Amino acid sequence: MSALPVATGDSTGRAATTKSSTTKADPAAPAATARTVKPDEIRAAVIAAIKNGATGIGYRGFEGLRLDVKPDPAILAELKKINETITAHAAELLADPAKAEVLLK
Repeated sequence: MSALPVATGDSTGRAATTKSSTTKADPAAPAATARTVKPDEIRAAVIAAIKNGATGIGYRGFEGLRLDVKPDPAILAELKKINETITAHAAELLADPAKAEVLLK
């Protein structure tokens, strides 16, 4: 199973309806045949979840891994980068929406 984020909650405190799916690999299949998500797919799913009001991100797919399946270092690096970015901008992401109307030209 590959890690993809699961959005939890939105700006109103309701459970978010945006959930990313996980790919499931046959446990009996060799590790080389299991599809893994790419770092840019994880980043896109997190961005989509935040844009849709998620107030928390959880990554699933690392629990219960077979001993011969190791997490991809590129994915772990991307998760770290995403988490650092979210943490650095937490105040802005969780702030109340602006009351002023903003027009883009």
